[in-house]
Amino acid sequence: MAKSKLNKAKPKIKTTDSGSTTSKSVAKPKKAKTSGKSSGRGSSNKKRASKKSGSTTQRKSLDPAREKLNVLTTEANRRYHELKETGSLSRAVMEADRSLTKSHREKYFDTNDELFTSNLSSTREINRELARTLTFLNDPTSLSAGSEIYEKELGEGLFGAQYRANGGPGYNEDLVSKADADMVFDIYHRIIEHGGGWEMVVGYFQMMNPGLIEFGSENIINAIYDMVKNKDQIKLSEGIDDVSGEIIKRTNELIDNMKEVYSNLSKLQLSGNDYGSILTDKEIQTNQAYISYIMSQKNKKG
Repeated sequence: MAKSKLNKAKPKIKTTDSGSTTSKSVAKPKKAKTSGKSSGRGSSNKKRASKKSGSTTQRKSLDPAREKLNVLTTEANRRYHELKETGSLSRAVMEADRSLTKSHREKYFDTNDELFTSNLSSTREINRELARTLTFLNDPTSLSAGSEIYEKELGEGLFGAQYRANGGPGYNEDLVSKADADMVFDIYHRIIEHGGGWEMVVGYFQMMNPGLIEFGSENIINAIYDMVKNKDQIKLSEGIDDVSGEIIKRTNELIDNMKEVYSNLSKLQLSGNDYGSILTDKEIQTNQAYISYIMSQKNKKG
């Protein structure tokens, strides 16, 4: 009887006491755990291999960012060389030159006359160059003919919804004259109408690269105001009769140039190229959805 009770007790020990070293069935999982944790050399080698693999992946992930940045820097360098050939200095060029790093100046500018480059080795450098390049491209003086140098005041914060509260005019009346504001809004609405409406002008940029390039209504209005405020310095192109027409021409040119740049970026993105560490996965998915939408809208309208 005692023997029977003893035999019944043994399986209980095996199934409930997972730390028992007397049972082979328990020792096996314990041994498996030990073998997973031990073997220090193997574990260390795996960690080193993992780190090495991770660093390689990180370096490779910057290649798409460089490729897309190159679309922007190519256009920026093209504008820079055009201005240089005409012998003109613009505010956009002066600002880009001022923001050059010492290494960039020595490696690219002094040797190859590249004011902008995508041949960079770190995320920090790519982000900095992205900011420099976009500042240049979104400045209307990057397309100006002649030796026009505007004041460094782009009217940021002078226009916006905050100035429409309580029936306001939509601009800061303390800093912007009514004549200039009326001219800005008139030109803006004519440009939007010419471009096919807000969706096809402002919406185009916001949908093509949301979170990356903010080329919205405020940016366009600021660019227009910058030219309006400095209208006395603007030289008229051949066939243009007044300064309003010249500002409209230049703003449309700015928008058309940026559309071409953004289209090139979207082609890369649709082919699977993204900004790597610059954009999150969620932003990339949002961009792809927006691109599909804007393309469908373009197909509907034309």
